[in-house]
Amino acid sequence: MNNVNNGWRRGKTAHKCNVFPAVWAAIYGCKGEKSTTWRYTVGSFGRRVPEYACETCRAAKDKTDAAIGVEYQRLLREAQDAAGVADYRTARVRLVNGVPMLITAG
Repeated sequence: MNNVNNGWRRGKTAHKCNVFPAVWAAIYGCKGEKSTTWRYTVGSFGRRVPEYACETCRAAKDKTDAAIGVEYQRLLREAQDAAGVADYRTARVRLVNGVPMLITAG
């Protein structure tokens, strides 16, 4: 069975995008928009928690969910390189009006 929507559902109440941590949201270009698109994911202690996704984050999440192994690593490296980030672990991020922004040295 090919699930075209990858488990994403449409709700009635819009919530802020919470798919990625701030650094990855900034790398992918998330604008912190509210969305009604959601799905359950595994949270702390194996509990189901809803994750809400703007269109940008949903596309990035669907692309990386479909990849495994070396392909997954390549996609993450390409996203970092496109954003000009050498290593996501040392990248600095600041929230500006709720939108994650990468802080560049300069």
